Amino acid sequence: MGTIYQFLIKKENFEHYIGVFDDAETFSGPSLYFHFRTLERARNLGSLETVLNDELFLEYLYATLASWGLHRMGETSTKLVDFRVLRGCISSCSPDLIELGQYELLNISENQLDEVNQRLGDLISKIKISVSSTQLVAGSKAIHHILPEIVPPIDRNYVIRFFYGRGGTKQVSMPTGGARRVFKEMFPIFHYIGQNNKEEIEGFKGQGFHTSSTKVIDNAIIGFVIENLPKK
Repeated sequence: MGTIYQFLIKKENFEHYIGVFDDAETFSGPSLYFHFRTLERARNLGSLETVLNDELFLEYLYATLASWGLHRMGETSTKLVDFRVLRGCISSCSPDLIELGQYELLNISENQLDEVNQRLGDLISKIKISVSSTQLVAGSKAIHHILPEIVPPIDRNYVIRFFYGRGGTKQVSMPTGGARRVFKEMFPIFHYIGQNNKEEIEGFKGQGFHTSSTKVIDNAIIGFVIENLPKK
């Protein structure tokens, strides 16, 4: 593992960057509201099969993705597909989603990691809910709200900068190779960070925006980027 990932292994470092994230209060308004409502709806429905067929859950998900920056007005490729298309896409991916729902990031063994990583990478490249040529950001954010304990949300400003940007670059180009390859490169490191911070992650989970194990790790990464990779 590269040196940068070591910062999030030690307990005191991990907790520090969670504190940086909390203090920054970077996210608010609709991005929080619809995120909470989407996850709450899923919890109340119970089974994943029921969730994937629930119209209100899918509407909350659609609103969350828009408020998380995946749909902009005007001439831009940052747009979600039509709601009916999103609903059909998720329906077609339901068998994969339900099967992968048995796993949680913190409980995946080393023996299971390669297989789960392969299947998740395939799923993210398959679940085409954005008109953009890359599905990594949109796909991971969508699946995160369906399988929050296994798939972290990937974004350009923080996660992509953490893995691929250095020196305070304002823009980090999306890595080449497609959503499948890039996710498969990052997922083992999320797993690695999680395995080394299980107790801390469980302690933060359920507090505010720390809504799942993968979101806790994502928040620590955001905290690291805020403090160490400020945009110049």
